[in-house]
Amino acid sequence: MRFVVATIVTALVLFVVVLFVVEEVLVILVKSLFFALGLMYWLYGRPLDGTLQWLKEKFKGRKLVFGQGAVGAKVVVVSEMLGAHGEKDGSPVGGPHLKLLNKLLRDAGIDRRKVYVTNVVKYRPEEDKPPTPKEIKSHATFLKEEIRTINPEIVVTLGNLALNGVGLRIPVENVHGRTFPLGGYRLLPTFHPERALKDPGAKTLLEADFAKLKELFKLPKIEAN
Repeated sequence: MRFVVATIVTALVLFVVVLFVVEEVLVILVKSLFFALGLMYWLYGRPLDGTLQWLKEKFKGRKLVFGQGAVGAKVVVVSEMLGAHGEKDGSPVGGPHLKLLNKLLRDAGIDRRKVYVTNVVKYRPEEDKPPTPKEIKSHATFLKEEIRTINPEIVVTLGNLALNGVGLRIPVENVHGRTFPLGGYRLLPTFHPERALKDPGAKTLLEADFAKLKELFKLPKIEAN
């Protein structure tokens, strides 16, 4: 009888100890999770939100369309500026340009839903005039925060303005299809869909540049300095 009682007491003690240990582990895990979420917000959310608000105030009265896609997307596509179709649809890229972009991504085996798309200039300039260097500079700060927050493996720029927006003042004709390590990601410059739709030669080059994405994903991710 004593042996049975002792066994039951021992089992109860062990059960209580296990519950205590499990509870402590759960508390540590929950605290770690909240700490990680808070750290992510401090590092990424606050600077991006602050820059976004600054951008809204600076260009008050204009229809701003910001980037669309998931945080953590492996590919960020940077276009030049908001166009008529994008302004109407509330999308960074719209109309025939978006149709071609989606086809290029599909042909490269990339799920469009896992791509983040944005513009350097978040609004449609008056009379569709090219943005001034001052306008580009004003938006470039936010673009850098966007890319840093998304933390992609590859950034594809469409056209000269987009290439300028990430900090390279080189004609896209000279560097399209080549890759450059830049800020923890690989940069792949290429032509804008608008040019490709007007120039069959540029379209062929654009398609060849996007086809290189398959091979780029096989390379190890670049670590930010």
